[in-house]
Amino acid sequence: MYKPIPYPTNDVDPRLVNVTENAKRLKKIVSDKDWNGENCQREREELSKFLSAFNEGRLWLPKF
Repeated sequence: MYKPIPYPTNDVDPRLVNVTENAKRLKKIVSDKDWNGENCQREREELSKFLSAFNEGRLWLPKF
């Protein structure tokens, strides 16, 4: 008996996060906050995590 998979592709799987989209989003946030002189340490740490995953060749990260 065939059982269809619940999430056929990674982009519709709610358990995964797209590394490149989040890196782009965080780069803009960090740039804007730097320009305005605001603290962006948390965003920098998140961006570092996504960039290191991208450099390792990982395009999707689990949310858990």
